[in-house]
Amino acid sequence: MAEPKYQSIRDALERAIVTGEYEAGHQLPAEQDIARNFNVSLMTARRAVSDLVSADILERRARKGTFVRRRTQDRLTKPTVSIINDLYDSPFHVEIVRHFVAAVEREGWHANVIRLGPDEQDPAVRALERGDYAMLSVDVKDGSSLWHAIRGASKRLVSLGQDLSSIGIASVLTKAEDNMKLAYARLHDAGHRQIAIVGQFPDDENSPAGVVKWQKTFSDAVATFGSKLRLVRVPSPRWQSPTQKAYKVLRDFLPDNPDITALISWGDELTIGVLAACRAVDRPCPTHVSVVAFGDSPLLEHAVPAVTAIDASYPPQIDIAIDILKANQAGEYTGRLLTVAKASIVERESVIPYDRTILEMEIAKCSV
Repeated sequence: MAEPKYQSIRDALERAIVTGEYEAGHQLPAEQDIARNFNVSLMTARRAVSDLVSADILERRARKGTFVRRRTQDRLTKPTVSIINDLYDSPFHVEIVRHFVAAVEREGWHANVIRLGPDEQDPAVRALERGDYAMLSVDVKDGSSLWHAIRGASKRLVSLGQDLSSIGIASVLTKAEDNMKLAYARLHDAGHRQIAIVGQFPDDENSPAGVVKWQKTFSDAVATFGSKLRLVRVPSPRWQSPTQKAYKVLRDFLPDNPDITALISWGDELTIGVLAACRAVDRPCPTHVSVVAFGDSPLLEHAVPAVTAIDASYPPQIDIAIDILKANQAGEYTGRLLTVAKASIVERESVIPYDRTILEMEIAKCSV
């Protein structure tokens, strides 16, 4: 299959930068001139230039033109590793990206962060097509353009959090059911038996099939403790903070369920809404309701009270992914495609032993 024309032009421009024909700070010819020199359409030339702009190799300056970025030659002689994630910066996601950049730069590689907005895949597809190594930290739908791109880049890609080992892509993750068991065990050991799980369900995951998937994962975990699943669904639109939605849902749920003594909350921003709802209905954490959160972050560390959290070990997962990419680059990786990391629990102030007296008081208040 012939290489697309824009890729040939992009590669030629990269070679000109590496060889010093275009040095750092040098202005490139106008896109019309590039199109004429390579005998292609203006749109084809523009896509080649746009690819290099997206890769931070070139920069466009308003009313001046397109220029080679500083240190670009050095960058082109080193591997570029991209992290592909959602265009949403919760404290949890910021910590993941921060560790990724530090880990990649320690290897002497160039770190590139690609954030995908709603229905946006082209920046990630272009990065994979041009030969970048990558860590994938977004869910990918079967048959999408990104799905086809990752299948063509399997030796340059590691999936974080999603198991793609069945299509030949190395995957590093913690299992949701194992994380749930860890949270449930912590509360169970503290004497809590009436535990509800608060989960965020974006609009596109609120279909019956999506809910059934979550229920199956959680039900299997809590059944280990002889309990039945009590799931509180927070229908929060994707790309928006779930804090306010969680607050409203829990503010209605808690008065109708006075027997609940503990909550497991899925995500840091969701948990802030949960804590606020507990205070609003006069059942504050931890004296009346204990809380464990999934996904540790500074937001949970500095919450009031500081929240006990399940740490999904993302920094170690990124370090494992780096080792896999290094081995693949050298043609030496022979390890298993699926690596399951072990989560841990970070003890803070939001879990205390079950107090039957408080439970009886809450039930009495509701019966009045």
